Amino acid sequence: MPEIIAYPEDYVLQNSYDNLDNLKDFYKPIYLQIDGQPLDDHDSSYKIRRNKLNDLSAEFLDLGIFGQTGRTKLIKIVKQINAKLTIPFDSPNFEDEVALLKAEGLTAKLPEKNQDIEFQ
Repeated sequence: MPEIIAYPEDYVLQNSYDNLDNLKDFYKPIYLQIDGQPLDDHDSSYKIRRNKLNDLSAEFLDLGIFGQTGRTKLIKIVKQINAKLTIPFDSPNFEDEVALLKAEGLTAKLPEKNQDIEFQ
């Protein structure tokens, strides 16, 4: 985490709603909501999360990616952050996402159960 805080432009941190406090040491973090819970303000947790992100001076971007439009957004996100490797972690069809990314010339691989991944 200290490396990520020191050089945030080199990383994208996958962080869960339950771990929002991990962002407290970052300067103006950007929080991407890419589907997942809580989805919208019908869920009481949504307002709590938004308030906490405001307290952290975090920018909030809701980038829901379900459906065909979502595939275009996924490719755009991966390209914008200049990802060296993308591993889908929560998908109804990992193989399709990896194939989609590879077809765009991006590097992607399937997740493996119990695999440790070290980022350098």
